[in-house]
Amino acid sequence: MPGKVSKLMSQKDTAKLELRKVLQAVVYAPKANYPDTFEAELRAWGFRKESY
Repeated sequence: MPGKVSKLMSQKDTAKLELRKVLQAVVYAPKANYPDTFEAELRAWGFRKESY
């Protein structure tokens, strides 16, 4: 049982890192396309903060 739990935790950590990369990429898109107003664009897309 302990080995099973540690394997699941490892998978969770890996998934969390992948999700963070995707969210950062999504944040960089409006930054690149709207350099002057990207904060407003992020809010329009539903993001409340800039880093994840």
